[in-house]
Amino acid sequence: TLKIYIRITESRDCHSILCSIFYLFGLSIKYL
Repeated sequence: TLKIYIRITESRDCHSILCSIFYLFGLSIKYL
């Protein structure tokens, strides 16, 4: 699942609110 998250966040075509949520969620996981 992390690989999919990385692909979504690295996607330049990502401009949706969900993408921002996934990005912040991913950052929280890294710091946890």
